[in-house]
Amino acid sequence: MKILLIDFDLEESQIRTLLKIKKQPQYTNNIRDLAINVTKNFDVLCHMDYLFSNKDEINYIKIQEIINQLKEEYNFIIIDTSSKLENEYTKRIFYNSNEILFLLEPNILGVKKSKNMLEVLENDWKIASSKIKIILNKSNMYQISDAILEELFPEIKFIGKMKYMDSYNLMINKSVYKREIKREYEKIYRKIYSIK
Repeated sequence: MKILLIDFDLEESQIRTLLKIKKQPQYTNNIRDLAINVTKNFDVLCHMDYLFSNKDEINYIKIQEIINQLKEEYNFIIIDTSSKLENEYTKRIFYNSNEILFLLEPNILGVKKSKNMLEVLENDWKIASSKIKIILNKSNMYQISDAILEELFPEIKFIGKMKYMDSYNLMINKSVYKREIKREYEKIYRKIYSIK
């Protein structure tokens, strides 16, 4: 199985930093030239600024062409987008996605922000709630309980949680992956993959 992660957050691109990607791709006219191999069967496309230097100049037809072209080579494409819903290109990506994974911080501020964003997706953009899946981010013993969260978001399926651990900073800063972190990601991966 070949997996591609696309960093389509043109304002706050962080994938490059998180994965410590320093290599600059040699871009021709083939979008695949921008993909950088990170590990076996896992590539990252994090230089979308080569194609779209300004978010206001994004051609929506080109986004669709890019995604269709990449679908020919990859079994699973994950797209990281901006959380700014005023970006028209984010809407276009959501429309063309099979599933939308939504990270929710299980505290009052996170719930309020998520409620507002999900309202836009469902009511303004007319995206079916069945297409959206929630992953709890920075989950800990002081979070709002899972039962209350499920009551607050009754139409949306919860597929996992990433527990808050101090060792995440170790992972981000030093690329050291602890066993319990890997287990959390593997559980979520299996649930995502079973959705297909």
